[in-house]
Amino acid sequence: MEHFPDLQSTCDRRLADVEGMHGSALFLKNRLDDAVPLLKAVADRPDSGVRRETLTMALEAYVKTLMIQGKGTEAEPVLQRLRQINAER
Repeated sequence: MEHFPDLQSTCDRRLADVEGMHGSALFLKNRLDDAVPLLKAVADRPDSGVRRETLTMALEAYVKTLMIQGKGTEAEPVLQRLRQINAER
């Protein structure tokens, strides 16, 4: 992959899409423990490494999951990031 930087970027972005969509689907099925690692993987990426739609969907599900789990302190910076992204539209 190191010899194909464009391909590496494309693959990484597609992986972020899959993680975000899968994590969000698990959230909707109320499988929160299964959703957290996928949603966190998307949240840990830089904004430029994820499509905006995927990022906002994953961040919203991640914030809600953390709040449901009683982890409001962990949810606050994610919520602030989500608000900032939405304000840039």
